[in-house]
Amino acid sequence: MKKSLLFYLFILCAFCTSAQFPQPAMVGYWENWTAGNFVYFSEIDPRYNVIMVSFASHKDGKDYDLDFIPEPGKYWQDSTLFKQEMTELQNQGKKILLSIGGATYPIMLDSLEEKQVFISSVGEILDQWNFDGLDVDLEGSSLNFENFTIDSFGDPRLTLMVEALQEIMANYRTTHGKKLLLTMAPETHYVQGGMSEHMVINNHAGAYLPMIEALKDSIDMLNVQLYNSGDMPGVNGVYYSQSTPDFILALTEAVIQGFPAAAGLGEFSGLPASKVGVGLPSCEGWGFTEPKVLEATMNYLLGKGPQPGAYSLVQEGGYPELKGMMTWSINTDKSCENSYAFVDLYDQLFNEVPQIKISTPDTII
Repeated sequence: MKKSLLFYLFILCAFCTSAQFPQPAMVGYWENWTAGNFVYFSEIDPRYNVIMVSFASHKDGKDYDLDFIPEPGKYWQDSTLFKQEMTELQNQGKKILLSIGGATYPIMLDSLEEKQVFISSVGEILDQWNFDGLDVDLEGSSLNFENFTIDSFGDPRLTLMVEALQEIMANYRTTHGKKLLLTMAPETHYVQGGMSEHMVINNHAGAYLPMIEALKDSIDMLNVQLYNSGDMPGVNGVYYSQSTPDFILALTEAVIQGFPAAAGLGEFSGLPASKVGVGLPSCEGWGFTEPKVLEATMNYLLGKGPQPGAYSLVQEGGYPELKGMMTWSINTDKSCENSYAFVDLYDQLFNEVPQIKISTPDTII
């Protein structure tokens, strides 16, 4: 009886851990700087249930020693307001994650000493501000690993990064008694680019694959940036251009199905669809996809509509358990000509909330 009770409690706790992350998830990046489209936490559309605070900065110019300071508007003058509004969102069930990396703040761990400073500094930020999780958004020079493979790593700096993330998660569980939510937002070059021998040999393509593979059980959501990208291959070996249904479908399915990587990198086993999101710009930028095109693409991907392009999904019936969507950024989505059109589409696709657009609202009495 005692063993049965312990087993039940274990299953219950495992469920509670896995249930922390919203399903479906609408992920938005929040820009921690003053710009024309700045928004306070209290102004964020309530349908965003996962908010990535971008980004942790460098302390004293060291790429392994991170810091976080709320920068824009009233937050700069009174950081307690930032924490207060953040707590209010968390009390509503939203998850707030700290995003590290990005184009501005690359991270590379070159020694055990740097690894320990990195672990300590990230842990201090998570504890001080009470973030729910960590979003690993490494780009550019953060991924200049050499002689790496998916299974054996190769580059010791890659090993240090994976070990550091594992230790940060373990420390968080010890301190807070719950799982640290973990997400990643790699660029296409460092994931699907791993299928291109030329890109692997010449420009570190596929460099995210070892991290994803090693941490796949801990990852709550993977949102490959399906933008700012050149042509990329699908599992069928065909290259597709961004902003098209084929690009979104082929690259998303590659992450789910897994694939043999090129140039001896090894086998990427993929992630379940329940951990995969579709990441796109909301209304502008290289990779923006017209709403009607995106709607048709997502319906097919979710198994709710006809095939919109040339790419045919490997899995018949699509992926209705897909985790959700991601956009850069909340700020941009709010400032679009059609404000919050991206989150509107998410609501329509995942929550089946119809969107009615009135062209002449002034005529309504």
